[in-house]
Amino acid sequence: MMALIACCLLSFMVQISSGAAPTAISPQTISTPEAPSGTVIGTVVASDADNDILTYVKALGGTGNSFISIDPSTGKISLSQNYDFETMLASINVIVKVDDSTSTATTTISITFSDYNDNTPVFSSSTYSFMAGANETLGKAFLNVSATDADKTSPNKDISRYIVNTSDENAEYFNFNGTQLYLKYPIDKPYGLVSWSFRIYVIDRGSPALTGTATVIVTTPQSTTTTTTTEAPAGYDWFTSSYNVILFGATVAVCALALGLAIVCFWRWHSFGTCIPASCPTFTECRGSCRRTCLYTCLKMEPEDILDKKRERRRRRKRKERKEKREKNDQKSGQSFELVNSQSQRKDAVGIASKGNTAGRASPGDVLVVPVASPRPDDLSERMDPEQYRPMFRKKF
Repeated sequence: MMALIACCLLSFMVQISSGAAPTAISPQTISTPEAPSGTVIGTVVASDADNDILTYVKALGGTGNSFISIDPSTGKISLSQNYDFETMLASINVIVKVDDSTSTATTTISITFSDYNDNTPVFSSSTYSFMAGANETLGKAFLNVSATDADKTSPNKDISRYIVNTSDENAEYFNFNGTQLYLKYPIDKPYGLVSWSFRIYVIDRGSPALTGTATVIVTTPQSTTTTTTTEAPAGYDWFTSSYNVILFGATVAVCALALGLAIVCFWRWHSFGTCIPASCPTFTECRGSCRRTCLYTCLKMEPEDILDKKRERRRRRKRKERKEKREKNDQKSGQSFELVNSQSQRKDAVGIASKGNTAGRASPGDVLVVPVASPRPDDLSERMDPEQYRPMFRKKF
């Protein structure tokens, strides 16, 4: 009898110790922004006194069962589809059942969604067009644009500003004042129905801010007889146009190239006597030309060939000066001289001088031959036979 009582008591204690139901924290509230499918937004928190393995499942009756998935082993709550705050409920609830294989517990989880800036603002038209020519008045408004944002709450749905894409080549002529697109600088496009375009942007106030885009097409009309004079506003910078910057850079490059070619041609003309060589010079020729150029222009030293020419000119000039000096001296003395160069003339002259004049004194009618030494040449290479080329003068008394 005592043994039976002991067995019943032990069985009752085991049932008590293993029959504790799992306990879930209730109620549970989760707040999250709208998110795409698969995003984990929370976790079901539950405990069991026996440390049994718990299983989490959705129970019927919740308003968000079709939007929510629960991991059976971890209790993580995730979105089963893309949740759009603008088209779906702002708040849902899910009934979760926790099972430890012997007993269950339930809890209700409330989920509140908030708006996220996931919609880009959109212009009322993807393309705007108008006509504008060179005679338009500065500050004139050509467009009044508008845009909307599909986000549901502020500041995500609010428009911040409209801007012109400054990276576009033709965007420099216009700017925004609020929603109005006005003429900022005079248009210098040619007449004749020429079309050109640029982009404009709209930015919302969300975080992070999103940007919408539209295209503006401008057509330049045919030329008219009406002319007006406009001036660029104060502070106009010619280099704000990328076209002007490219034109300026190309002009500078062409001028630099032309100047370099002119310098090279002048150097070749000075060194070789020709601007364009008939054939490519050798390294030795280039080195010699560079050496002569540096000596003449930089060190003020002249090459040997130039020095030889200058020496020859100086010798000729000195010979001419000596000749002129002798002629002047002869004219001052009033005496006449006859130049005798040949050997036979000199013998005849000597014979005449000795005939009838044995005393060695000259008398009227006699001819006196006076040998005159020729001037010494400056260059030893020009010396000749003195017996053959030495000039002699025959003087008449």
